[in-house]
Amino acid sequence: GLTLEGFVRRGWSSAALWRAVARSEAPGLAEAARAACGRLAAPHRPLLEGVAEAAAARRDALALALADDAARGGAAAASFAPALARSLAAGNTRVARVLVARGARLQPAGFLDAARLWPGALRRGDLALAELILAAGFDIPAWEREHGSLLARWPEPHPRAQPVIERLLQHGLRLDLEAPGGGTPLDVARRSGRVSLARFLAGAAGPAPRR
Repeated sequence: GLTLEGFVRRGWSSAALWRAVARSEAPGLAEAARAACGRLAAPHRPLLEGVAEAAAARRDALALALADDAARGGAAAASFAPALARSLAAGNTRVARVLVARGARLQPAGFLDAARLWPGALRRGDLALAELILAAGFDIPAWEREHGSLLARWPEPHPRAQPVIERLLQHGLRLDLEAPGGGTPLDVARRSGRVSLARFLAGAAGPAPRR
């Protein structure tokens, strides 16, 4: 059978176990894996990986049950940061919202992979997801100090992304920074032919400085 002990003997990680469990509909499999984790000395560690895998697979009930198990097993709110990031990256606002309500927050800016967090909100124009990422503690000024322009990394946001960008501007997004590959958000929008976005960004950035 598929058990935690069997995976460990084969050298597999508990994340691999939960990935398999989250994708399977086999009766009793999730409960067996939860029971196996409960027999460990530090059960919350593999359970936290289970929360992340289940949230990414949209197994919300399983993700939240594992989060409860992890909390009972001694997991502090801060230890849910990777599971929270994975939930947000998957666009799973239901699980992410519960984790945030329980005190989970994203890791510091230097450790965050924004390339996983923001495309969903920007490419789908998903303001609710953007608001949740910000509520989870994404610090735009701190991230941009570490990595350069956030917005310039996605040259083709959804036409409905303007409210998302406006919200990011309210939280400190800068339009004068360049992406590592070169170009400000406005430069990138113009190069990619996004006329309406370029017009909006030009207005948001204000008049060009006189030379």
